[in-house]
Amino acid sequence: MQTAKPKIELYKIRSFSDKFNDTFSFVTQNWRQLLRYLCIFVLPISMLGAWCMDVYTSSIFGAGMGYGNPDLGFLSFVLAYACYALFAIIASMVTASIAYGFMRLYGEKGAIAERLPYKEFSPVFSKMFRRACIMVLVWLGIFATLVIVCVLFALITPVLIVVPILAIIAVGVPLALISPAYMLTDDSIWKSMGKAWRYGWATWGGVFGVLVVMTLFVYIGAGALSLPYIVCVAVKSLLLSTSDASALSGAGGAVFTVLAYISSVLANFASSVFSVLLFVILGYQFGHSAEKIDGVTVQKDVEQFDHIDSPDDAPAVESDDISNFDQL
Repeated sequence: MQTAKPKIELYKIRSFSDKFNDTFSFVTQNWRQLLRYLCIFVLPISMLGAWCMDVYTSSIFGAGMGYGNPDLGFLSFVLAYACYALFAIIASMVTASIAYGFMRLYGEKGAIAERLPYKEFSPVFSKMFRRACIMVLVWLGIFATLVIVCVLFALITPVLIVVPILAIIAVGVPLALISPAYMLTDDSIWKSMGKAWRYGWATWGGVFGVLVVMTLFVYIGAGALSLPYIVCVAVKSLLLSTSDASALSGAGGAVFTVLAYISSVLANFASSVFSVLLFVILGYQFGHSAEKIDGVTVQKDVEQFDHIDSPDDAPAVESDDISNFDQL
């Protein structure tokens, strides 16, 4: 008989190691459903992104090896890279929506069904994706502001460019909590930004440590699964440097192209799969910060206690019972 695993609470004060333990426990408990919905929603985006990646790498080799029209090669590179960046952003939005959607369902039910029906997950996913769209607009605004600040400092003197870079690192750490603060609550984007700013500065060291360690882990894992594509790119570069472009034509060239495309899809999809860990641990970091600073669970317990003890919730005494008591 399989025993039920204890629920992983969102709002809980955790040690540094507990954040990682809870993250991996959550993912291992729900990895089948997470992988299923990632394959449904993210894999098609990864396939489109892989095609764009193949186009812009081919444009780089075409310009570097001196064949083809250099102007058309540069134009195709710019367009392909822009499309690849767009698909990468969309994949990140969808991945965050799935990760935080699962965290919200898990928080409400304590467990996720072994085969989660789409009808049950669809409303949560739609809500998360709408919030993810707003988050992207906010992050684009933040990014544009930071770029303008860096340019202004660089125009004054190149030496001062170090100042905004250090400021970006310091400010970027608390800003990392904006996404979980907005996706895991029903607060407005502005209220979520205020919470993230307050919680992030109060627990700056913890947020920074989580970001560094988990980002390094994600890059290593995703990089390992990107090795086949790196090998294909290296082989293609070697062939083009030792002979003309016709070396990749014919049946052998077609097989190589298919293998390169499949490995590119694997690299893009692996990046999204591993980023789930980063989204989840930021969620638990937000829960840790919220509990440590504001005592969220204590406030909820007090509100429930006040609600139970309120006069409106007291059992009403029937008038007939009172009259019968008087007759006694």
